[in-house]
This record gives sequence, C-alpha cells and structure tokens, in this order.
Amino acid sequence: MGVQDVYMALGSLVYAIAKADGQLHPMESKAIRQLLEQEPFGDVARCSFTLREFHGETADQAYAFALRHFRTNRIFMDDSRKADFLWIAESIARAHNSVAVTEQQLISRLRNDFNTL
Repeated sequence: MGVQDVYMALGSLVYAIAKADGQLHPMESKAIRQLLEQEPFGDVARCSFTLREFHGETADQAYAFALRHFRTNRIFMDDSRKADFLWIAESIARAHNSVAVTEQQLISRLRNDFNTL
C-alpha cells in the first residue's frame, strides 16, 4: 500500500460524485480529465475512474471503495490532501449545470468521513 492507493481511491471518488445524479455528463468527464491531470498520481486516479465506468458501478459502490482505501491509507491523508480531494469533488459536481441534491449529499458525507480519518 502506498500513496498511489490514495489516488486510486480518488479516481473512484470522482466517479461516485459524477454518477451521484444517475449519469456521467460530458462536462463532468472533461472536468475529471483536466483536474486529475494536475494531480501527482493523476494517471492512477484516471485508470481507477475508467475501471469503475467500464464496469458500470453505482455511485455507492464507488464511494465505498474510495472510503475503504482512504481509511486503509490514512497515513497519506493529511489535511492538505483532504482539502484538495474535497475541492476536486466539488469542482466535478459543479461542472454540469447546478449541483444535484444527490451530489450535495455525497459531498457532505465525504466531509464527515474525512473528519473521522
């Protein structure tokens, strides 16, 4: 396990956020690509996202996977990284029109879960 696992979890998280309203919108997909390219292990996150998309996972399945890996690798989840990942999640939710209620709920859940790491 290592910091790359945290980025694998990030890819799963962004998939969960994008799918929280039931579908992945083109603007969300574009935002995901752009945001993950800026991350140190963005390629790992992108692969994780693509796997979730290929297998058609639900937002809940993807979120559960992400949280498991964030918890397992909590040593790498400092406040700065948590804030960065939360900002990425919020940016993806805002990428397509207004933020859906389901996206807001998932982001709120993420904040709470990050507070317990």
